[in-house]
Amino acid sequence: MKSFKILLFALIVLFIHSVAYSQSITVTSPNGGENWVKGTTHNITWTSSGITSGTFTVRLFDGTTSIGIIQAGIPCTDGVHSIPWTVGN
Repeated sequence: MKSFKILLFALIVLFIHSVAYSQSITVTSPNGGENWVKGTTHNITWTSSGITSGTFTVRLFDGTTSIGIIQAGIPCTDGVHSIPWTVGN
């Protein structure tokens, strides 16, 4: 009986681990190397999977420093997403 409880505990931990790591957001644009001119508008696009509740924020970074919020309160849903952004705003 003790080995069954240990196995069941291990399976529950494995399930929780797999659920926690099945969530992902992948930015598809910009993907690096872009040279966007100030004042032009471009789409920021991403795909998400396994995320079905809550909200998130798209932030602008200079290296590792956050320098601004592009958009906050974006609902978390699975699929392909896009928001327009005017460079410099």
